Amino acid sequence: MPRTSESNIVLAWSKDIEAYTRDTLPDFHFTQQQLKAAKAFVELVWAKLEVNGNPNAAHSEQLRALSKKFGLSIMSGVGTGKGALASLLIMWFLSVFPYPKCVAVSPSARQLRDNLWSELAKWHQKSKIRDWFVWQSDKFFLKECDGQQWFISARTANPRNSAEEQAETLAGIHEDFVLIVGDEATGVPDPVFRPLEATLTRKCNLCLLTFNPTRGKGFAFDTQFKERSQWVPFRWNSEESELVTRESIERLEKKYGRESNSFRIRVLGLPPLSGDNEVIPWDYIEDAVNREVEPFP
Repeated sequence: MPRTSESNIVLAWSKDIEAYTRDTLPDFHFTQQQLKAAKAFVELVWAKLEVNGNPNAAHSEQLRALSKKFGLSIMSGVGTGKGALASLLIMWFLSVFPYPKCVAVSPSARQLRDNLWSELAKWHQKSKIRDWFVWQSDKFFLKECDGQQWFISARTANPRNSAEEQAETLAGIHEDFVLIVGDEATGVPDPVFRPLEATLTRKCNLCLLTFNPTRGKGFAFDTQFKERSQWVPFRWNSEESELVTRESIERLEKKYGRESNSFRIRVLGLPPLSGDNEVIPWDYIEDAVNREVEPFP
């Protein structure tokens, strides 16, 4: 736990994500997309704290409306740094608020390990406060609490399980400070997210969803469209990212064409379109490619 002498610094960090990053992760350089989303995330957190912490105060309608949103949703093309941003926000949340219980969920253990969890390990190693935390293969936690409190744990939902079993993935998470991170959230079975209304009930409980829009339906998709008003949504076009080279975009454009689903998903950060000449829907193919198969003996 941060010492008393550090409390003023931690309070300043809690309201200024750029100051936190500058002081603890000087190697992290925000893109404009990342910075805008990070500031929106901090604004959302503090809206919840101010309104839910003082429910009878005279808050503006705008602040009250913001405080009721479930979280931040980022629909993105590839290579834009959404995993790096998610790692930064996880570390920030665990650094500045007391006794948080957080969960990171992904479609499979392999995807979580290779994407978000490896990014978290990378930025933890680069952090100037890395001694505060311990990174493990399934948990990242404050060292002084020995993994029992003040943590984020890695979880996956087995697609072979029943909807009831999948809904248990996020069960048992109740604390004043809760962050649910959905990595490649379009691939996470919808029943996993179904209990969120019953789970996110305390003063600073919220979600962070990041995904490449490989399917045009489902819970994550709805955060950008049908349920957009309940979220703070962002769409990141890879053409506007400082991290993605113009050469890689031109290569995809030449290979697939700007009107193709491949270009829409991987570059524009838009979901696939269905066509009359389509035999197998795009999201069926993506599911098959990413599905972890256990062969019979």
